[in-house]
Amino acid sequence: SSGSAWLETRLSPQYAEALQKFVRQERITLSTMFQGAWAIVLSRHSGCQDVMFGMTVSGRNADVPGVESIVGLLINTIPVRIAVDPQLRVHEWLRSLQQMQADLKAFENTPLVDIQAWSEIQSGVPLFETLLVFENYPVDESLKRRLRNLQLVEFGGFERTNYPLLLTVIPGEEICLRVTYETSRFDRQTISKI
Repeated sequence: SSGSAWLETRLSPQYAEALQKFVRQERITLSTMFQGAWAIVLSRHSGCQDVMFGMTVSGRNADVPGVESIVGLLINTIPVRIAVDPQLRVHEWLRSLQQMQADLKAFENTPLVDIQAWSEIQSGVPLFETLLVFENYPVDESLKRRLRNLQLVEFGGFERTNYPLLLTVIPGEEICLRVTYETSRFDRQTISKI
């Protein structure tokens, strides 16, 4: 059958705290750590040491003219190409990914269609088929305090993606990992293993 489904797991507060401690110690971001983890998963699943996936980035930086008056998410998807090198020590490899992310900042507002045109991949062939979304929306603490008595009951949302495989990471006291997948390409058992 065709359609999409998702599978979600939560990392315990203790595990989430251990990951936060690790990334602070290594001077990397939690996002970089999950990019590395996703690259390893894709590498092992595909058998390739050179993997590429899409990553959503926030385009709301100070370099965008008039950014302070623009309403909207201003997100973009850019390709991330990572070589999984088993010869490198994990902390060295993750730090190199952190530097790569800093280098990609210059292109975070570049339309994906332009990036595709610059690549050697012919038009009509996707640059990637998996997507990583790291949802670290900043929430104003004063807003949280003012709305602490607000309760949301019976709410929901609907997201749709054009990619067969999507990992969404939602950090917090517990880290939520949600894999959304095309049921025509993946079965639940495969996604559980991933």
